[in-house]
Formats: sequence, structure tokens, C-alpha cells
Amino acid sequence: MTAPNRIPYLLTNRVDMVISLFALTPERAQQVWFSIPYANSEAVLVAPASRAVKAIDDLAGLRVGLPRGATQDLILTPIAPKSTTIMRFDDEATALQALISGQIDVVGTGALTHRTLNRNDPGKNYEVKIVLRQNFFCIGIRRGQSDLLQWLNSFVFTIKNDGQLDAISRKWREIPLPVLPVF
Repeated sequence: MTAPNRIPYLLTNRVDMVISLFALTPERAQQVWFSIPYANSEAVLVAPASRAVKAIDDLAGLRVGLPRGATQDLILTPIAPKSTTIMRFDDEATALQALISGQIDVVGTGALTHRTLNRNDPGKNYEVKIVLRQNFFCIGIRRGQSDLLQWLNSFVFTIKNDGQLDAISRKWREIPLPVLPVF
């Protein structure tokens, strides 16, 4: 499913929960309940090292690709300079391909994605240009499912404290699991 479909699919019972890269935001929390966080990453803007971007104002006149409805879209769209061309893609993979192919100048993604871009498209030296926000990834469920939320929180708490989440983070993200907030 694509980012814009996650909440509608959840609310119409097409899925029972949303897990992958579903960041907790106040806007989303008005519609769904969130488990305690199981991972984090910054929402960032990435571009080749040769692209001079250090601040939001530097996006003026550039083409910025964003996964439609993702955190980067929600944050950047209202604050981008008017001359920035925002190009929305149905998923992150398509936005990243647009960067590689030169259709866009900057892409909104996660903080670790530039490493994969550099492995798959060497020579452009992709780097994080702007950090938009720290994201905490949670499991989203329909509101009112108290028993399921309690079970999910217990599950995340257990695998976080027995080291499984840290092992997963080290294997797939190549970084230790940071201290994650609880609520």
C-alpha cells in the first residue's frame, strides 16, 4: 500500500494494523491509536553533494520529490519556497528513482537512505542536506482497540528490552537502537 492509503485502509478494515515506517504525528493520532515506538529515523532531504542546499530557502527553484502523504510531504509542503516544484510520488522507491534519473534535484526520505543510494548509484555522493524532523515509528491501529494496543505495547516493550530490536537495528540499519520514548 502507499503512504496515503495507510489510514484509509486501516479505518475501513482492509488491514488490521499499519507497521512499516508509520511515524507518530499529532494529526495521525486524531484518527488512529499508536503503540509505543519500536524505531526512529529523521525525516530528511537528500541530494548529491554537489547540490548546494543547507536550508529550506535553498530549495527555491528546485524540484523536490516527496512520497505522497509521508511525513516529509506533511512537513515540507507548507514551508517550501513558492518557487519550489514539489513533485509527489506514490511511494518512496519511485521518488528515489526520480532522484537517480535526474527528474528531481532533492528527495524527501529517511536519514539512512543516502547510504543505500551511494551503494546503488556511486559517484554522486548523496548526503543528508536538511533534517526536517525526528520520527518515531509505531504500530497504528483503529481507535478503541484497547486489548490489541495493550498487547502491541507489551510485545514492543519485550523485544526492545530483551535485545531483539537492537539486533534488528544493527543488522538492517547498521546502527544501534537508540533510546526510544514511551508514553
